[in-house]
Amino acid sequence: VLTLSLFYIGLLSLAFPRNSRFALLNLLPVLLYFSDAAENLNHFMMARLYPNLPTFSLQFGPAFTFVKWVLIGGLLVLAVIGFATKAMNRRAKTSPIA
Repeated sequence: VLTLSLFYIGLLSLAFPRNSRFALLNLLPVLLYFSDAAENLNHFMMARLYPNLPTFSLQFGPAFTFVKWVLIGGLLVLAVIGFATKAMNRRAKTSPIA
């Protein structure tokens, strides 16, 4: 997931450049990395404490996984939206006024 996070940082940086109004969206892949790390730590803790599984792990473990997978799919959709918006803006600037 670290490699995927770095890929998404690069992709979003192309879709939303530094001077863009939405440039802060480029930081969302960091949340992807941290949610994956939290999920992995939770799994290690559950394995170490088995069969006495902590309530925290059972309640919040699925949330870490959910956030990770929503970001894996959502960041790609967000990048596509960013590229489509850039293309529409470029087309609007270059098209002759009718």
